[in-house]
Amino acid sequence: MVESQILSRRHELGYMFSTSRHSEYPDHYRLDIILRPTPTNMHFDPKRVFFMVSDDEKIEHLTISYKGLHQNKYQVVAGPVRIQDRKGKVVFAFTFGGELQIEVEEQEKICTLISPAPIFQFVRPTIIWFIEEVEIILAERFAKWESEPHEFETRLSKVEPLTLYAACLESLIEKFRHSLQEYTQDLVHFLHTEIQALQEESTLPHYIPPLSEIL
Repeated sequence: MVESQILSRRHELGYMFSTSRHSEYPDHYRLDIILRPTPTNMHFDPKRVFFMVSDDEKIEHLTISYKGLHQNKYQVVAGPVRIQDRKGKVVFAFTFGGELQIEVEEQEKICTLISPAPIFQFVRPTIIWFIEEVEIILAERFAKWESEPHEFETRLSKVEPLTLYAACLESLIEKFRHSLQEYTQDLVHFLHTEIQALQEESTLPHYIPPLSEIL
């Protein structure tokens, strides 16, 4: 898709995921969201967007609207992304972390999330299941640091998105390795497909530490 088509679609939808890394499972490295001061009455008209960000290694929930004053850059950590429009409709995504850039151009506030690890939109059952499993992993690791929550937040702030992503893939491959349930086959296929994609792109970390070491 040429740049002019991308910009046109982004303006029409109010948000835009970058081209998927491969066609079988839609995963993306960039997400653009446009916030405007007045309704556009277009297909999707974003009013607010929600991220989880790190501020001095402390995890906070960040809400961005057109009128709010914000920094130009934020470090986004692994977690959900929610885009809410003026009619209450919500688009959900999940990121393993990245850099959020905010720019104001004329009557538009453009929020751009860029990550070395895939950004997933909640569009297919297999991807939704994968995200749910990752959220279980994060919840379990948080529980391990229940007496020292700041330690978990520090670790989550410091981990490289691609390392965390690869570690989650490996952990879930191990979890479902011996499953005989037919309904797990799609998820296992997805996990191996993503690992293979990282290998083909030469972006798979040489050493993937266990999640207990990362978080």
